[in-house]
Amino acid sequence: MTIINIFAKIFKYSETSIQSGGYMVKVKKKSGELVDFELAKLESAIVKAGANKKLAKKIAHSVKVEEGIETANIRAQVVTALKAKDPEVAKRYEGFKK
Repeated sequence: MTIINIFAKIFKYSETSIQSGGYMVKVKKKSGELVDFELAKLESAIVKAGANKKLAKKIAHSVKVEEGIETANIRAQVVTALKAKDPEVAKRYEGFKK
């Protein structure tokens, strides 16, 4: 269960409202900056690596995101999940500029 699912259940928000501004989880970039986590941005990056939209959505929704998580941790989770489904896409995703 992702943090979004947990917040949705605890606070009775829909997952969509959480992502669209009802509540945004902050993630920590390599620079130390805290930014809003954007599920759609993650899905898009996975598609750009070569995954189809269905797989990208499944992988993005499987990522365990919590307040303050480092983007490197998110990237590692995506790579691990992609390696199990499509190793070539995992390599391309892993090679994206960090």
